[in-house]
Amino acid sequence: MKSIVRFGRQSVLACVVAAAALPLSALAQEIPVMSIAAITGPAAFAGVAENNGIRLAVDEANQKGAFGAARIRLIEGDNGTDKAQAISLAEQAIKRHQVVLSIGPTVSPDAMAIGPVFNQARTPMLSFATSNAITQAGPYVFRIQMSPSETVPPLVRHIVDKVKARKVAIVFDRSNDGFVEGKNIFADAMKAAGAPVVAEEAVLARDSNFLPLVTKLSAMDIDGIYFITLVEQAANIMIQLKQAGLPEKVKFYGEQGLASPRLTAIGGKAVEGTTFPGQFLAGVDRPLNRAFEQAYRARYKTEPDFFAAVGYSAGLVAAEAIRNAGPNPTRDGVRDAIDKLRDVPVVVGNGLWNHKDRNGLYGVVITSVKDGKFVAIP
Repeated sequence: MKSIVRFGRQSVLACVVAAAALPLSALAQEIPVMSIAAITGPAAFAGVAENNGIRLAVDEANQKGAFGAARIRLIEGDNGTDKAQAISLAEQAIKRHQVVLSIGPTVSPDAMAIGPVFNQARTPMLSFATSNAITQAGPYVFRIQMSPSETVPPLVRHIVDKVKARKVAIVFDRSNDGFVEGKNIFADAMKAAGAPVVAEEAVLARDSNFLPLVTKLSAMDIDGIYFITLVEQAANIMIQLKQAGLPEKVKFYGEQGLASPRLTAIGGKAVEGTTFPGQFLAGVDRPLNRAFEQAYRARYKTEPDFFAAVGYSAGLVAAEAIRNAGPNPTRDGVRDAIDKLRDVPVVVGNGLWNHKDRNGLYGVVITSVKDGKFVAIP
């Protein structure tokens, strides 16, 4: 019996028929869990890797017999980076699949749309979103990742104390609530450090013509530019800035979402030196990390990035909570188990997942692009 059911826009009937065909004895041994990710759409660069990581963690837990005779049945949902589709999948997860836990979605706007849905249904949700507003939906909503409130201060200390930059501009996506919130957190932290942001330039996720923006920024007397947009857009703006003659002294910085191979694949030499608060670096000498990287490469024929690592870590946290919830886990039991989790081994940050007020904590490493690779800055 397969433990994974793919569930997207075109596969609703197939999933229902497949579930109906299972014998009752088999169904009784299954623990339904939903993964909602941006497998398609603008955030697919993150969602595909996140879902791959979740699937790998679930399969490993099932193979190890982590739940006794039971197994997690992973239902994979593609919301296409679309809030309406995310809400539809959330409702199906709750009513049709009777899940005990949902993981995802990929971006803050989608998570903010479905957080209240899961909370009202008293169904725990482990979100990848970074916005501080996510957990305000209620006690059933948890955030697997760290908040910008935790990741931005170390980067600001690096910018102000080590680089000695004092005049930094921001480029942010105003169509993404999480990015707007993160922009404000960065600006406030810079101001508190004695180096107020000198300009805030807004873009939209659908924008592709950045000529007015790069012309303006290239002419400004600045030390750095902080990007808080989707990674492909950030890379394209960096390329155009270099082409417009941006002075070499101007350094690029960004939020944790820039930790994607797409940054270097698209940006090439233009993104060299870009610095951000990293949460995963390949080659970290920890047994769990080595095993994860080897398994991920073997299964998906590609190197794992931050999004794969955070997806795998979410799967580990979910499996530990379900195991701790005991035989025949309920939604309330899983929620209470997540709330009690401490020091769960993961492959991000310092290697241990904790949470404060349902917001993930595991530490960051200031990371920069050097010769096309992500490296830690001492």
